Amino acid sequence: MDLDPEEAVSGFLRDEEEACGPESEGTLSLHAFSDLTHVSPIVFLYLLKECYIHGSIKATKKFQALQHRVHQVLANKPQPGPATFIVQCLNVLPVFGTYGEGFSHLVISSLRRYFKTASEQTSEEDVSSARRLAARLFVAIVGGSVAYDEKAYNVIKKNYLQHDFPELSYKCKESALKDLAEKACWDVAEIKAKGERKLLEYLVYLAMEAGYYEKVDELCERYSLEGLPKAQEAEAGLVDKCFLQLNDLAVEDVVWVDEVNGLREATSFLKGCKVIGLDCEWKPNYTKGSKPNKVSIMQIGSDSKIFILDLIKLYNDASQTLDRCLGQILQSYKTLKLGYNFQCDIKQLALSYGDLECFKRYDMLLDIQNVFKETCGGLSGLTKKILGVGLNKTRRNSDWEQRPLTQNQLEYAALDAAVLVHILRHVPDDPPHDSSLERVQWKSHIVSHMENPKKSKNKPKKKPKCDATQTSASDI
Repeated sequence: MDLDPEEAVSGFLRDEEEACGPESEGTLSLHAFSDLTHVSPIVFLYLLKECYIHGSIKATKKFQALQHRVHQVLANKPQPGPATFIVQCLNVLPVFGTYGEGFSHLVISSLRRYFKTASEQTSEEDVSSARRLAARLFVAIVGGSVAYDEKAYNVIKKNYLQHDFPELSYKCKESALKDLAEKACWDVAEIKAKGERKLLEYLVYLAMEAGYYEKVDELCERYSLEGLPKAQEAEAGLVDKCFLQLNDLAVEDVVWVDEVNGLREATSFLKGCKVIGLDCEWKPNYTKGSKPNKVSIMQIGSDSKIFILDLIKLYNDASQTLDRCLGQILQSYKTLKLGYNFQCDIKQLALSYGDLECFKRYDMLLDIQNVFKETCGGLSGLTKKILGVGLNKTRRNSDWEQRPLTQNQLEYAALDAAVLVHILRHVPDDPPHDSSLERVQWKSHIVSHMENPKKSKNKPKKKPKCDATQTSASDI
């Protein structure tokens, strides 16, 4: 390999300045070959990867600088020509794992740029060789000997070749359904299936695997699906799958509230609690650019009793009573309210019911996710970390406007509120280091928003008082 050190250094400094700007901090390793005659594609890609890994500037600028360098080196006699060399690079990219997709875009875009700016045209022999290699690579991807990806399917779809490559088309559709199911976007997955029986059966299998039995029944009934061996296998395998159940928390009662008397009774009970959990649900809206649907239900409860409020009906029937009752709960300084990312929920509540004052002010709100750092997987992940078992979130994006809600929906909703109170029990009142600051550390996350929006914005906000005698985790 003929490497000119002087050119490499000057090229590095010049490209770094172009990519980062003269005042930018950070470095980017670049390599320059004065002659690519004896450099194999895999060595070239390995050095390219090392440049990317060890560069410290932003990824976008790294990509641009490396793209510029690849474009330059394609003029340094790669064998048997630049087009063939790049296709050979594409053949070995799977070896580089997660870097493969990004580097494929990098080298292809560099080749396009080279064709546009090259002083002399590449040889016919190079172009023919590149075409043959590219065709073999495509056939290998379709045949399954090389891992397929979305790009291969897009090529097939763009050229209307689905009937010629049915297996690859189906695999890509299956993969898309699985991604949607993992995000609990079941309605979108059903639409994507477009009534194809095989895909619908796969969707039933995914629902069975996730323990979403009402979705299984719904799909089987709607599309007359019977005798699904995959679903039966999933049902047998689900025995080993474990999620937290409402019974595990010893919740004694779940009360549906959709009329005024029930709302008043719930308010009276909740005002007497030291700690309550809060959550809310709304029907997902999958129309791009449209507003979210109104919040449908709100779950509020203690560790033993959960009230599920039908906000839509209560608002339509008795909005003033709803405003007054929820205001008494949310604005009470005697009751600690627990939520998980609830400040986002309360914004959605305020958008859904803009004329109600109860969602514009709150006191003594503690966001549990701020107390436990470095958690992943949302509330389910935190529950697994603290209580040893996670939550089944498959019903998160179900239809929360249907009435009546299914028993599984009611249990899902109640569990999200109840588990917050149980998680707080695991917050120590006396941390290992004895200091007054650490003793009330979790209480420092309690927030209030009691200022009247109509008052002057110049008035400074008062910090919430955290009286150590007011509430402790051991009191729950």
